[in-house]
Formats: sequence, C-alpha cells, structure tokens
Amino acid sequence: MITLYNRKSKSCKKAKRWLEEHKINYIDRNIIVKRLSTEEIKEILRMTDSGTDEIISPRSIIFQNLKIDLNTISLKELIQIIHLNPGLIRTPILLDHKRIQVGFKEEDIRCFIPRELRNLSFQKQLEDLILQKS
Repeated sequence: MITLYNRKSKSCKKAKRWLEEHKINYIDRNIIVKRLSTEEIKEILRMTDSGTDEIISPRSIIFQNLKIDLNTISLKELIQIIHLNPGLIRTPILLDHKRIQVGFKEEDIRCFIPRELRNLSFQKQLEDLILQKS
C-alpha cells in the first residue's frame, strides 16, 4: 500500500489527483494535521537515496528561521526537529515497501502503477501507434 505524506500544497493535490485517476489505492497522511512519528521519519530516511538532502526543504521559512546546519546536527536531533516542525520536509512523499518518491513528477511517479497496469497501458499505446501508422 502506498502512503501519501502531504500538507495541502499544489504538488500534493496533483499527486492525489494522479493516484485517483490511475485508480491506485493509497493512505492519505496529512503531516500537519498529524505529525510524523520518529519511526515514520526514520523509515522515510531509510528509503531515500540521498538522506536528508532529499527530504529537507532548505528554502522553507521554518528551515531558515531555525538556522539549522545540516552538516553539524546529529541525525537524532534532526529527526526530533522534523517531528516538531513537519513543514521542514518536502512534500508530497509517496512511499510503499519498495519505493519512495519525493515531490510530484509525473514521469517518476509512474513507478507506483502496478506492473500489470503498466503492461496494459504500454500494450494500448503500442496498439494505438500501430493503428496510426496504418
């Protein structure tokens, strides 16, 4: 099952709409209404390729106000800060047991379409292409 961590931004709404259009079941998790637990934060960090750089938004007002130096802060401290300040992280975050996607990029989010649906979609596109050439 996919979990969509969001906070009511335009890109979060796009991700929700995309999941619904593709009839993909997901758990909608607003991180402002219900803060991320430390375990959820650790799971998100475990799934990233580039750790905190991938999920922290240094342009956020919260980040700038807190004046965090990501090079000197301990991971334990950072997890606690994220827990208390969920606006620090980039959203949407889509997460399942194998993949993570931070932000909304339609070409990247397609990895969450189940394989059998991707195969059907590819087959239909191929058939359409053949019909166009006829």
